Amino acid sequence: MKISEFSIKHPVVITMLIIVLAVFGFYSVTLMPTEFMADISMPQAIVYTIYPGASAEDVEQDVTKILEDNFVTLPHFKSVDSASYNSMSWITITYADGYDAYDQLQELRNRISELIELLPSGIQGEPRALIGGVSMLPIISFSVQAGKDSARVSDFIKSELTPKLTQIDGVSEIQVDGDKELEIDIKIDVDSLTAKGISVSSVYQVLNYGNVSLPLGNATFQDKAIQVRYAGGFNSIEDIKNLPVGVADEKNVIRIKDIAEVSLSYPKEEYYITDGTDPLIIVNVTKRSDGNSLKIVEQVKNVLAECEKESAGAIEFHIISDDSKQIKSSLKTVIQSGVMGIVFAVLVILLFLADWRATLTISLSIPLCILFSLIGLKVFNLSINLMSLTGLVISLGMVVDASSVMLDQIYRYYAKRNSETGELEYTVNQAINKGWSEVAASILASAATTIVVFLPISMLSGLIGKVLNTASITIMMAIFSSFVVAIVIVPYLLKLLLKEEGPKVRTKKRKFDVVMEKIERGYRKLLLVSLKNKLIVIVSAIFLLILSGVIALRLGLPLFLLQTLANSLFLWICQLEQNLNKL
Repeated sequence: MKISEFSIKHPVVITMLIIVLAVFGFYSVTLMPTEFMADISMPQAIVYTIYPGASAEDVEQDVTKILEDNFVTLPHFKSVDSASYNSMSWITITYADGYDAYDQLQELRNRISELIELLPSGIQGEPRALIGGVSMLPIISFSVQAGKDSARVSDFIKSELTPKLTQIDGVSEIQVDGDKELEIDIKIDVDSLTAKGISVSSVYQVLNYGNVSLPLGNATFQDKAIQVRYAGGFNSIEDIKNLPVGVADEKNVIRIKDIAEVSLSYPKEEYYITDGTDPLIIVNVTKRSDGNSLKIVEQVKNVLAECEKESAGAIEFHIISDDSKQIKSSLKTVIQSGVMGIVFAVLVILLFLADWRATLTISLSIPLCILFSLIGLKVFNLSINLMSLTGLVISLGMVVDASSVMLDQIYRYYAKRNSETGELEYTVNQAINKGWSEVAASILASAATTIVVFLPISMLSGLIGKVLNTASITIMMAIFSSFVVAIVIVPYLLKLLLKEEGPKVRTKKRKFDVVMEKIERGYRKLLLVSLKNKLIVIVSAIFLLILSGVIALRLGLPLFLLQTLANSLFLWICQLEQNLNKL
């Protein structure tokens, strides 16, 4: 049984299939993350180390070389680049294509922990490993302002605001700039300390020992074993002031407050952020690679509005940057272009066929193709972004082609009448089956050749692959969807819309039809001339091909060479800028 016959004889099945696929299409849109661009960052990790006061040569020898020699044995390692500067080491690790750098981050940090004993004691903390790329950029930044008491604002951000923001699905990290925390400042009176016979090192040791918590072992009390622990630590500034550091005589204990001035103060600022009057704190929110930028920004704004309401206006938030505006603006432009393309395609069909039923068929087939394509994008775990929507817009013409060819061929037989009697030569079913039989193979071949062209592009690796993969996969999904719609849905729609009495017979030709007939006659004459002068046509085609190549070279266009080696596809790009000449 032909597919066209199945579509005609089982309209209920096709209707249910369309409904199910349409529902899945809309559902896929709700699940897919929305962002400006897909993540085009390479699978790289960055390890940087701060070594204050060291020269670039010392950093290279004592830090960079030790770490670099160990990192080359990391799983899925591809290459490593390093740079040593005065007081800092910077190492970039690139993993093999197809591996997520986030999955390798824990192993990298374990390696750093194992190597810490081999590194100089003068480094600042431990070498820090992080994932670079577009995902590090914040999707929303805002300032927090609540008067001049920066310490209380910082505490509010740390204890209340940050936990609420990190609970949002898709948020990766909350970065705070300009926050302040009060420090305990102890200024020792050296003369008083000397007079009492106490050394500075003794005071330092007392402060250290008083701020620790240590296990003291087990003890038995009333036949029960209990764990004993020394719970040190300071709960207030008074605990530090009253800390004993020595004894003057049998009755008088010397405390910190007797030999030093203890106070709370802000540390010296390396930089500060202000609006000209009050200090500001900037909060940056970054997302995970699978996060939905629009939803995250919306939920962040809801959290900020809730905090402002709870504080009765005492805390103010001001948005500094918001990626959602750029995303909406860019996607809106692309969507408007796509809608205009659909409208023009429908108008062209209406102009040529002058039948609202045929036009309605095309009008319904285009959104169905788009919905089916979105299902494919969800299957491939792609996002709605500038490249995927651009792929859909580019494929609109090709999407219309398949349905238009099927519609035109069926309509020809549907409208065909006997020249003598004027009666229809084919019923609706016969016209659909006959037209379907003649063009189904051609539509399949056309779709297959287009998909084959984009298939190698979708398999590219590296930076070029990340840029082009989304658009190429989108176009392939759209072409495949258009093929399915053309051979299954279009016959079904025509069966529902076309009437058995055939199209309305026009007594007078339209001016447009007259013009098209003249163009067709001119084309037939040109075709006959071409067939009679085959050699001239072939030589002209070869000449134009060579001329196009020469013009392309003079324009400085990049040359693409596809080479298959060991089942891997590489793209070599020539004449690129210097910073992209090696991928």
